[in-house]
Amino acid sequence: SSVVFRDSPFPLTDLEQLGNGLVAFGEVDICGAHKSSHLTMDFVSAGSDYINVDGNSFDWSIGDELVIVGTGNGSRDEVRTITSAVGDTFGLSSPLSYDHEPPMPLLLDTYVGNLTRNVVFSSENPNGIRGHVMLHNADSVVSNVEVKDMGRTDASIATGTSTNPEGRYPIHLHMIGTDADGPSSYITGNSVYGCVGWAIVQHSSKANINNNIVFDAVGAGIVSEMGDETGNWVGNLVTSVAGTNMDIHLPGVEGSAYENQSRVIIQQGNIAANSVVGWNFFGREDFPEDAGGGAPKDGSHRKMFDRNELPFDPSPFDVAIDHEEPPLVNFNDNTVIACQSGMRVFHRQTSDDSDAMSVMRNFNIWGGNDAVHLDNYASNYEFIDSVWQGSGVGISVMRKTSSVVLNKVSMSDFDVGYRSWGVNHEVVLIDTSFHNVVEDFDLKDLM
Repeated sequence: SSVVFRDSPFPLTDLEQLGNGLVAFGEVDICGAHKSSHLTMDFVSAGSDYINVDGNSFDWSIGDELVIVGTGNGSRDEVRTITSAVGDTFGLSSPLSYDHEPPMPLLLDTYVGNLTRNVVFSSENPNGIRGHVMLHNADSVVSNVEVKDMGRTDASIATGTSTNPEGRYPIHLHMIGTDADGPSSYITGNSVYGCVGWAIVQHSSKANINNNIVFDAVGAGIVSEMGDETGNWVGNLVTSVAGTNMDIHLPGVEGSAYENQSRVIIQQGNIAANSVVGWNFFGREDFPEDAGGGAPKDGSHRKMFDRNELPFDPSPFDVAIDHEEPPLVNFNDNTVIACQSGMRVFHRQTSDDSDAMSVMRNFNIWGGNDAVHLDNYASNYEFIDSVWQGSGVGISVMRKTSSVVLNKVSMSDFDVGYRSWGVNHEVVLIDTSFHNVVEDFDLKDLM
């Protein structure tokens, strides 16, 4: 089944340019046949015209379009078509141009994604007026749909203008609601690619965004837009997200696979690859109430959450909870491959009145430059049982940061393992090892 959104002028009455898309206020159910979005595969060298996969590949077929995920050190994403299928071995339409393997001696997983679905949403003219999907109902389901060359909000130029309105994304959950007892939308098993901006956007909504593949997006891949979003992001693969030349202080412009304003979405078993940043926890610093600099830096004027929406209360003495206060919880088994930065945190959690830790377990980062960057005041982070490899800095801790713990973290091949800028304290390394690292510790500007 195929739905093609026409490239036709907007009616004069369509001042917000909502047309040429699916804008739904009622319940939506769009369900294609199940297909595994991505699988692990055996290491493969340049020149190979086949791959061996590991996992449930029974629904992969001749004619499917694959993304063989680049692994850094010159290796890039490659798109090929399946030409033959024998068991878990798939022939490719042409030989691979790059090696797809982790840096030795690390034995880490490599991946291949499948872009093909039997239900397809596409734009008639990707260079014209593109289609978009905007959902307003919390009972909506979009499952196993191929969303190709959709979305018209261009992240590379200023948004919110008459010619480039915000909110016209390939898949967009628009202000559906985050009530703890309310229903949740399901965005599962889809392939979203060929984007001029963000790919899947969760805006003030509760959602399960699971087992999707996002490829070839601009600015950001999967996005929590406002900061009050709740739900789950599990088992997604996001690769090839390009950055822009826009002001880096704006959210969603740097090329993040997972762009987070919200800190309470459960994120497990996801993969970020071949993007500028793997996970970006940005933190919306400016609110309308802040104008003039008179607003207090607490949750009173920018409330994001009711306390029953959170697994526990991070700031019991604050009058309300904003987006910066909750710690990251259930951030487990995520992977970053061949990104310039694995994780960046820009939240200024100055209103916290508890010592609740954000804990990342089994967070493997490899094939890129830097692993983790914690900006000013980004305190109370613990990384456990993780492997980090890259060519830049393992972890960079900026000024006025406290309580950072590395627990059983293995760092390899970096120029610098741990870099500290400014007056930081309570940084603890437990069973953390450095392998082939030029400078284990670089302590700068301590006073």
